[in-house]
Amino acid sequence: MKIRNPYYSVVGQTSTVDCEVWSVDLNEWLPCTVPLDGSDEPTKEMADHINKRYSHEDLNKVMVDNYLKPVTDEILSKEKREKEKGLKEQKTIYLNACAKEAIVNGFESQATGKTLLYPSNLEDQQNLTNFLLAGSDCYLFCSDKGTWKRVLHTEDEVRLVLQDFNTHKESVLSKLDGLKAKLARVHADFSIEAVMWD
Repeated sequence: MKIRNPYYSVVGQTSTVDCEVWSVDLNEWLPCTVPLDGSDEPTKEMADHINKRYSHEDLNKVMVDNYLKPVTDEILSKEKREKEKGLKEQKTIYLNACAKEAIVNGFESQATGKTLLYPSNLEDQQNLTNFLLAGSDCYLFCSDKGTWKRVLHTEDEVRLVLQDFNTHKESVLSKLDGLKAKLARVHADFSIEAVMWD
Protein backbone atom coordinates (compact mmCIF):
# COMPACT_ATOMS: atom_id res chain seq x y z
CA MET A 1 0.00 0.00 0.00
CA LYS A 2 1.46 3.35 -1.05
CA ILE A 3 0.66 6.40 1.04
CA ARG A 4 1.91 9.96 0.55
CA ASN A 5 1.47 13.51 1.90
CA PRO A 6 0.39 12.55 5.41
CA TYR A 7 -1.12 15.43 7.40
CA TYR A 8 -1.94 14.96 11.07
CA SER A 9 -5.23 16.42 12.34
CA VAL A 10 -7.82 15.94 15.07
CA VAL A 11 -11.51 15.46 14.34
CA GLY A 12 -13.55 15.70 17.53
CA GLN A 13 -11.72 13.43 19.97
CA THR A 14 -10.14 11.28 17.24
CA SER A 15 -6.64 11.73 15.86
CA THR A 16 -6.57 11.22 12.10
CA VAL A 17 -4.19 11.39 9.16
CA ASP A 18 -5.34 12.98 5.93
CA CYS A 19 -3.28 11.44 3.13
CA GLU A 20 -3.37 10.01 -0.37
CA VAL A 21 -3.49 6.27 -1.02
CA TRP A 22 -2.41 4.74 -4.33
CA SER A 23 -5.21 2.84 -6.04
CA VAL A 24 -3.88 0.04 -8.23
CA ASP A 25 -7.32 -0.47 -9.80
CA LEU A 26 -7.76 3.19 -10.77
CA ASN A 27 -4.06 3.85 -11.25
CA GLU A 28 -4.22 7.13 -9.34
CA TRP A 29 -3.79 8.71 -5.92
CA LEU A 30 -7.00 8.93 -3.89
CA PRO A 31 -7.60 11.16 -0.83
CA CYS A 32 -8.09 9.23 2.37
CA THR A 33 -8.66 10.01 6.05
CA VAL A 34 -7.28 7.43 8.45
CA PRO A 35 -8.40 7.34 12.10
CA LEU A 36 -5.31 6.48 14.13
CA ASP A 37 -7.29 4.73 16.84
CA GLY A 38 -8.24 2.08 14.30
CA SER A 39 -11.89 2.22 15.28
CA ASP A 40 -13.19 2.33 11.72
CA GLU A 41 -12.60 -0.86 9.77
CA PRO A 42 -11.08 -1.49 7.29
CA THR A 43 -8.88 1.60 7.77
CA LYS A 44 -7.03 0.07 10.71
CA GLU A 45 -4.63 -1.57 8.27
CA MET A 46 -3.94 1.82 6.68
CA ALA A 47 -3.39 3.41 10.08
CA ASP A 48 -1.01 0.64 11.12
CA HIS A 49 0.85 0.99 7.84
CA ILE A 50 1.23 4.76 8.27
CA ASN A 51 2.48 4.40 11.84
CA LYS A 52 5.10 1.85 10.73
CA ARG A 53 6.12 3.65 7.55
CA TYR A 54 6.44 7.19 8.88
CA SER A 55 8.17 8.56 11.94
CA HIS A 56 6.24 10.87 14.25
CA GLU A 57 7.98 13.89 12.73
CA ASP A 58 7.30 12.72 9.16
CA LEU A 59 3.71 12.02 10.04
CA ASN A 60 3.10 15.54 11.23
CA LYS A 61 4.15 17.77 8.34
CA VAL A 62 2.25 20.51 6.60
CA MET A 63 3.08 23.28 4.14
CA VAL A 64 3.15 26.67 5.84
CA ASP A 65 4.21 29.69 3.76
CA ASN A 66 5.68 27.27 1.18
CA TYR A 67 7.89 25.63 3.79
CA LEU A 68 7.46 22.10 5.07
CA LYS A 69 6.75 22.51 8.76
CA PRO A 70 6.63 19.63 11.24
CA VAL A 71 3.45 19.87 13.25
CA THR A 72 4.17 17.86 16.36
CA ASP A 73 1.68 17.46 19.16
CA GLU A 74 3.60 20.08 21.13
CA ILE A 75 3.44 22.61 18.28
CA LEU A 76 -0.21 21.83 17.64
CA SER A 77 -0.92 22.36 21.33
CA LYS A 78 0.97 25.66 21.32
CA GLU A 79 -0.88 26.88 18.23
CA LYS A 80 -4.17 25.86 19.79
CA ARG A 81 -3.30 27.75 22.99
CA GLU A 82 -2.29 30.84 21.02
CA LYS A 83 -5.51 30.74 19.00
CA GLU A 84 -7.51 30.24 22.17
CA LYS A 85 -5.69 33.15 23.84
CA GLY A 86 -6.49 35.42 20.88
CA LEU A 87 -10.16 34.42 20.88
CA LYS A 88 -10.40 35.01 24.62
CA GLU A 89 -8.74 38.41 24.32
CA GLN A 90 -11.25 39.40 21.62
CA LYS A 91 -14.12 38.11 23.75
CA THR A 92 -12.81 40.03 26.78
CA ILE A 93 -12.75 43.26 24.76
CA TYR A 94 -16.33 42.54 23.69
CA LEU A 95 -17.48 41.87 27.28
CA ASN A 96 -15.77 45.03 28.59
CA ALA A 97 -17.47 47.08 25.88
CA CYS A 98 -20.87 45.57 26.73
CA ALA A 99 -20.35 46.32 30.43
CA LYS A 100 -19.31 49.90 29.72
CA GLU A 101 -22.37 50.41 27.54
CA ALA A 102 -24.66 48.91 30.18
CA ILE A 103 -23.26 51.21 32.88
CA VAL A 104 -23.76 54.40 30.86
CA ASN A 105 -27.07 53.32 29.31
CA GLY A 106 -29.19 54.57 32.20
CA PHE A 107 -30.63 53.08 35.38
CA GLU A 108 -33.86 53.12 37.35
CA SER A 109 -34.47 54.55 40.79
CA GLN A 110 -37.49 54.88 43.08
CA ALA A 111 -35.91 57.66 45.15
CA THR A 112 -38.89 59.96 44.61
CA GLY A 113 -41.48 57.27 45.36
CA LYS A 114 -42.01 56.16 41.78
CA THR A 115 -39.79 54.46 39.24
CA LEU A 116 -37.85 56.94 37.11
CA LEU A 117 -35.13 56.36 34.52
CA TYR A 118 -31.91 58.35 34.96
CA PRO A 119 -29.09 58.89 32.46
CA SER A 120 -25.68 57.59 33.50
CA ASN A 121 -22.97 58.68 31.09
CA LEU A 122 -19.75 59.93 32.66
CA GLU A 123 -20.97 63.54 32.83
CA ASP A 124 -24.22 62.46 34.47
CA GLN A 125 -22.30 60.42 37.05
CA GLN A 126 -20.09 63.39 37.88
CA ASN A 127 -23.06 65.76 38.11
CA LEU A 128 -24.86 63.39 40.46
CA THR A 129 -21.83 63.27 42.75
CA ASN A 130 -21.42 67.05 42.64
CA PHE A 131 -25.09 67.60 43.48
CA LEU A 132 -24.78 65.34 46.50
CA LEU A 133 -21.61 67.12 47.66
CA ALA A 134 -23.40 70.47 47.33
CA GLY A 135 -25.77 69.31 50.06
CA SER A 136 -28.89 70.99 48.75
CA ASP A 137 -32.00 70.29 46.70
CA CYS A 138 -31.43 70.18 42.94
CA TYR A 139 -33.03 69.32 39.64
CA LEU A 140 -32.10 65.95 38.10
CA PHE A 141 -32.76 65.00 34.51
CA CYS A 142 -34.90 61.86 34.42
CA SER A 143 -37.62 60.10 32.45
CA ASP A 144 -41.11 59.18 33.54
CA LYS A 145 -42.77 56.82 31.03
CA GLY A 146 -40.58 58.06 28.19
CA THR A 147 -40.88 61.78 28.91
CA TRP A 148 -37.55 63.35 29.85
CA LYS A 149 -37.58 66.42 32.11
CA ARG A 150 -35.77 68.03 35.03
CA VAL A 151 -37.37 67.06 38.34
CA LEU A 152 -36.63 68.67 41.70
CA HIS A 153 -34.99 66.25 44.14
CA THR A 154 -34.26 66.71 47.80
CA GLU A 155 -30.78 66.02 49.13
CA ASP A 156 -31.96 62.68 50.52
CA GLU A 157 -33.49 61.74 47.16
CA VAL A 158 -30.23 62.60 45.38
CA ARG A 159 -28.41 60.33 47.82
CA LEU A 160 -30.84 57.50 47.06
CA VAL A 161 -30.46 58.03 43.31
CA LEU A 162 -26.67 57.83 43.66
CA GLN A 163 -27.02 54.65 45.74
CA ASP A 164 -29.21 53.12 43.05
CA PHE A 165 -26.64 54.03 40.41
CA ASN A 166 -23.90 52.38 42.46
CA THR A 167 -26.09 49.28 42.82
CA HIS A 168 -26.68 49.31 39.06
CA LYS A 169 -22.96 49.65 38.38
CA GLU A 170 -22.04 46.89 40.82
CA SER A 171 -24.62 44.60 39.20
CA VAL A 172 -23.09 45.19 35.78
CA LEU A 173 -19.55 44.63 37.06
CA SER A 174 -20.64 41.48 38.88
CA LYS A 175 -22.13 40.15 35.64
CA LEU A 176 -18.89 41.04 33.85
CA ASP A 177 -16.81 39.20 36.47
CA GLY A 178 -19.05 36.13 36.13
CA LEU A 179 -18.75 36.05 32.34
CA LYS A 180 -14.98 36.50 32.53
CA ALA A 181 -14.76 33.63 35.01
CA LYS A 182 -16.85 31.50 32.66
CA LEU A 183 -14.60 32.51 29.76
CA ALA A 184 -11.53 31.45 31.73
CA ARG A 185 -12.99 27.96 32.17
CA VAL A 186 -13.82 27.22 28.52
CA HIS A 187 -11.34 25.99 25.92
CA ALA A 188 -13.07 25.00 22.69
CA ASP A 189 -13.70 27.65 20.02
CA PHE A 190 -17.46 27.09 20.07
CA SER A 191 -17.56 27.41 23.87
CA ILE A 192 -15.69 30.72 23.74
CA GLU A 193 -18.11 31.98 21.11
CA ALA A 194 -21.02 30.97 23.32
CA VAL A 195 -19.97 33.36 26.09
CA MET A 196 -22.27 36.30 25.35
CA TRP A 197 -23.41 39.34 27.32
CA ASP A 198 -27.13 38.76 26.79
